[in-house]
Amino acid sequence: MLSDRIFFPLLILTVIGIVYSAIAFGPRSQSVESPLSGDPLLGFIIEGDALKLLNSGSGMADEFIDDPIDGKYVRTVSTQPADGVALHAGTALAFLPDTGEAWQGHTVYFSVVMRKPSIKGSDDVLLRFYYVAHGNGERVMCEVTEQWRPCYTKHKLQVSDKPANLSFIGVWPDTKGLGRYVDIKKIEVQVDRPFDVEIAGE
Repeated sequence: MLSDRIFFPLLILTVIGIVYSAIAFGPRSQSVESPLSGDPLLGFIIEGDALKLLNSGSGMADEFIDDPIDGKYVRTVSTQPADGVALHAGTALAFLPDTGEAWQGHTVYFSVVMRKPSIKGSDDVLLRFYYVAHGNGERVMCEVTEQWRPCYTKHKLQVSDKPANLSFIGVWPDTKGLGRYVDIKKIEVQVDRPFDVEIAGE
């Protein structure tokens, strides 16, 4: 596993251009009116067609599914372990630098609603917030069942005089890289406002 000291510079060099292009110019993003264009301090809800904004790094694949019963979701899979040499956040929703800059000094709360498919589903899922060159959030192992349920994480973004950079909320669908799947139905972001289920633990 790479240390953060090595991870950050390599991540900056290898990921920023690719992800920025995917957000700004990628064909999947162009077909979606971005829900990320609002005030970052009001938070975001990503569901339905907006899930097409998710992108997966190397060694992964994802598919947008519109099911008549289960609705719209993204199915993602990993064929490499989370602690390998991959320099990306997994299957991730990227936020542009002005969003990360607006969040500095605030605690940002994330909820990702997931399930494991009945066939070759993964119950070994990692959720993490990444802020390139500014510090990552904690690694949260998510309990995933065949029913839709949320996984939560949060991160206090420190105020910094470093240039603002891309940030991500990333899901690694199979930390062992065994080619198992997880479905993502909804991502919700709240700023300085924990989700109700978390309040007892605050």
